[in-house]
Amino acid sequence: MPETRRSRSIAVGFLVLTAAWTGAIAWLVRDYFVDDAYITFRFVENLWLGNGFVFNPPERVEGLTNLGWALLLVPFGGFIAVPAAAKVIGLLAFTLGLWLVWRIGRRLFELDPLLAPVVLLATAASVEYLYFSLSGMETGLAALLGLVAIGYLQRRPDGLAVVAWLAAGLFLVRPEYLVVFPLYLGLRLLDRRRRGTGSAFLVYLGLVIAATLARLAYFGSPLPVTASSKSTRLAEIAGRALDSLTQANPNLPPPFTGVLAVALMALGAAAWHRRQPEPARFAAALVSAALLFATYAPSDWTHLGRYFAPAVPVAMLLLATGCRTAVLRILPAKTEIQATVAFGLILALAIGGLQRTLRVLSPEQLDRFPGLVMTSESLIEPSRWIASHVSESSVIATRRIGALGFIARRHIYDYKFGLTDATVARIVARHGPLDDPRHPALEESWLAHSPDFILEDVSTLATWAGPRGEPSEILVHGTLYRELRRFPIGEETEWSLLEAVPQADPGDG
Repeated sequence: MPETRRSRSIAVGFLVLTAAWTGAIAWLVRDYFVDDAYITFRFVENLWLGNGFVFNPPERVEGLTNLGWALLLVPFGGFIAVPAAAKVIGLLAFTLGLWLVWRIGRRLFELDPLLAPVVLLATAASVEYLYFSLSGMETGLAALLGLVAIGYLQRRPDGLAVVAWLAAGLFLVRPEYLVVFPLYLGLRLLDRRRRGTGSAFLVYLGLVIAATLARLAYFGSPLPVTASSKSTRLAEIAGRALDSLTQANPNLPPPFTGVLAVALMALGAAAWHRRQPEPARFAAALVSAALLFATYAPSDWTHLGRYFAPAVPVAMLLLATGCRTAVLRILPAKTEIQATVAFGLILALAIGGLQRTLRVLSPEQLDRFPGLVMTSESLIEPSRWIASHVSESSVIATRRIGALGFIARRHIYDYKFGLTDATVARIVARHGPLDDPRHPALEESWLAHSPDFILEDVSTLATWAGPRGEPSEILVHGTLYRELRRFPIGEETEWSLLEAVPQADPGDG
């Protein structure tokens, strides 16, 4: 269907709607930061303070999983607050990503000019892509790198060396995307496209090796500690793979979960490949890597598809292409009917995404877990109180290390995942996430750190104490901790700060 004045007017309407929607949500979440984002901010700020690129000075533990994003923020830390820099760069990356979705879609849907603008709206409507790009995380940057690679391959199908650099950058921003470029090259070899493949692989391999050696030299490990502390078992992976096909895997957000969605994305990749092989191969490799990681990784604490979020724009292009291809094959060869049905299907996805975003970001959802930790608003005042009333030399044991660590600037002991301690990370790799610090495997590490305080949800402390216990007192590896102060942090949710009770000297009295 050729572009007409009417289709141009509709396209402009969707562009305006997408811009208005993005601006409204950006304003709504202007003060929101995911608690995990503060982990990155602390690394960057410590570097500028002369403490090294660390979370707990001077311990060199790579407890962040977005090294490339943190390094991008470093130059801005000298003249602007790191959270503000992350907010601005995230919005810019998200906006550029949408622009690339529009440009790529225009070339991809030349015969259906209305599909590109509705795909644009459907992409912007994804709460995973939208919110995590605007709340201090690396999502927007990771998505942008993938889209730049696809857009470049649309114009320069032989530009493998440039794409190798972009893929290496993607790996630095999100380690699980290490496999994207090898998958892409493997698809080229399946098509018997050998020219340039070997040299491009060597470029990519060299960049990955250089990054890995730098990690080893500084942190003493080739990968972030989460590679071990957040690992998963084969049975769990198999269960999530089945859940992915039955729309029950929380790591896969709608509309990308379920066997129908996977089939449509595969159909879209095949149809795209017939017209534009190189960008289609890279798109298929990127989405495949995201699907694999969403199946491998344990469910995210946000209860959202945060791991899949950087792949949302490319997955939406594949899904839209698959829907269009299916409509062309099912319906009679009447161009206007086919175009209208394909448009309607993607519009339905966009409307569903808009509704879901408004539901996830509603005050009711944000006032309880996980919403209250996704925004961190209610965690700020407790962290400031701790900064003012707790000694600078104190060690605080907690599971939520982000806002507390960045704002209170105290030594944090993460006993659940070991993001601040490689020894704990190895313990977690053997025993799984440790929701209770009294686990016997933690005793030696706990005594070595000797935390002065515990900061935990009152409801969690109640489960530790048991039906007859008192959540205001808890005994951990021989040390008694007694409640010092409570902080309301959400609907019927409180934080409790417990202080270690000084042990009586046996010689006293």
